[in-house]
Amino acid sequence: MALLIGVFLSLASSVTGFIALNIQCLAQQQESPRPTLNLAGVLLNLLVGPLDLMAYTHAPQSLLAPVATFALVLNLVAAPRLYGTPVARRDAVATSLIICGTVACLLFGARGAEVTDDKEEIGRGSGPSPTAMSFYVMLVATAGVFLIWVLVALREVGGYRDALANASLGGILGSTTVVAGKGIGIALATPAWTPFSVARPVVLLLCLAPVHLYTLNRGLGRHSSVLMVPLTGAASLLANVFSGFLLYGDAPQSIVGFLGGLGVLVGGVLALGIELPAAVMEKERRRGSYPLPRRMSGTVSGDC
Repeated sequence: MALLIGVFLSLASSVTGFIALNIQCLAQQQESPRPTLNLAGVLLNLLVGPLDLMAYTHAPQSLLAPVATFALVLNLVAAPRLYGTPVARRDAVATSLIICGTVACLLFGARGAEVTDDKEEIGRGSGPSPTAMSFYVMLVATAGVFLIWVLVALREVGGYRDALANASLGGILGSTTVVAGKGIGIALATPAWTPFSVARPVVLLLCLAPVHLYTLNRGLGRHSSVLMVPLTGAASLLANVFSGFLLYGDAPQSIVGFLGGLGVLVGGVLALGIELPAAVMEKERRRGSYPLPRRMSGTVSGDC
């Protein structure tokens, strides 16, 4: 039952995030920008974190991460109506890969039995070791600094590399907010908890959440959601699976089966967001299949 609750909450988080991101994208269209609507989308996105936190208390993080890609299926269905983008054959095939990969991850991933309702046991056993956490922080800091440097370097250029760096940073930051949120739960569940032990992850979450929201909003203001949603989904998926395995020991039942499903899923995600050769893009645009990714040249251009 705990596993089903976790999957349901993860799906609710995906739907909420999908709605929030598309509200922000629609609100930032150059033809009719609506700051108030954009703010509403940002505020709605604040619900994603608590939903993820509740989901990850019921099921392993590495198991629920693939479920979050459900937003990509929603994006494929909604794109024709919201942005006038017909569903191309590549999109349908990629979505099928995502669905198949998600099913494989759910079948071979870590089981909900690893998650316990015993607060004392949670406090003793489910927290990451200092060594694992130090290694995780070092990797996240290094990746974050590099990606921020790339974004600064491309701030006047834009293009696919800017979108990829923005999406990667957004996915990594989203995963760190999950880790910080779980840290709050672990600290509160520890019998000998102190205000200081709880305050540390709370302060960290309060610092990370605004940066995460700004990063997502920036990407949606500069690039097409058809491009940003799949790339951010892939980055979030990989970051959550990695942190779940490294920090919480979310070992899958079958490593081969889980990694195989993960590979199929990531392949489908990247197929939705990868930049096509110029000749192919021009041909598809004439057919009305793909919009141009937003590119920056001082101002925002393109459609969501």
